[in-house]
Amino acid sequence: MYHQVSTKVRSPAGTSDEFDVKVGVHQGSALSPLLFNIVMNHLTSNLQRAPPWDILYADDVVIISEDVNNLQHILEKWREALETSGLRISREKTEYMHCNFSGVNNKHTV
Repeated sequence: MYHQVSTKVRSPAGTSDEFDVKVGVHQGSALSPLLFNIVMNHLTSNLQRAPPWDILYADDVVIISEDVNNLQHILEKWREALETSGLRISREKTEYMHCNFSGVNNKHTV
């Protein structure tokens, strides 16, 4: 992506020797969200549902479902599709939100 780019890594242990960067994009690059969306669209094209059910935004994915069991099933399909291509869903960063617009008290935990 970049021609003749080199960098160093700085850590508490010191600064590394300079090395060439041959793949990827620079941190904060305006291309990062675009490239993410292109890759995600390709890898999940057979899984995506029309908005608002599935939304790709920058480096985030929103998956919406009216049923917690269906949500788990959909998330598992996404996980399988991504992991077979070397990507993964971060379990530590995954957030769940429940909106009870119907007023019905469903005691499901995710």
